[in-house]
Amino acid sequence: MKEFSFGGSDKNIILIGAVRGLVSEGRVIEERLNSISPDVIGLSISPEELRGLQYFLKEPFKVGLSDYDIIYGYKLAKYGEVMVPPPIFVNALQYAENHGIETVSLDSAESDFSDSYVRNIGINSLVKHSLRKAKLRKKDFGDTSPEEFTVMWQTEMEKIKGFRELQMSRIDDISAGIILMYRDSRWKSSVVIMEYEIFDPVLQKVRSALDQQ
Repeated sequence: MKEFSFGGSDKNIILIGAVRGLVSEGRVIEERLNSISPDVIGLSISPEELRGLQYFLKEPFKVGLSDYDIIYGYKLAKYGEVMVPPPIFVNALQYAENHGIETVSLDSAESDFSDSYVRNIGINSLVKHSLRKAKLRKKDFGDTSPEEFTVMWQTEMEKIKGFRELQMSRIDDISAGIILMYRDSRWKSSVVIMEYEIFDPVLQKVRSALDQQ
């Protein structure tokens, strides 16, 4: 995991980046939350995904996977058991519900994401994205850790400009949500959990915004 904290004893927010998909990462997240005992947990998922996970905890259901999800999971599996929905979010949400802690969605709502998708992803991007599946399935990333793999995987995804712009839009929204959490007077201790591969750009944006205060 990667971790960075802002603030002091009177007001603190901890950002955590963990590998999406690994069951072991979910357990580590749960242990870390136990040691922090936050007032609120922010997750880098949409409001709709948050509601879906809340329902999943009560009534587990089969989750549909895209071809890219399957390839990602297959390659990540060499580092341990892989599960969907991502354990880093499932375990965090289960911890929150067990301890009566509020959870906050930080990613774009589905309607906003759809608008961004339409703006950024043209027919050429879709064709390129579709044709790259076989290449990625066969590709040897040369990774030596799950963290390295997730970053390399995201780099591959962002080689198509439209998908790179779409990811940056997500990062902007998540960063803005973190700033709102930090400024909210209701919470003294906050934790944000996000995918490892977006941790660095999110951290950079949050630090820049806080430095300007």
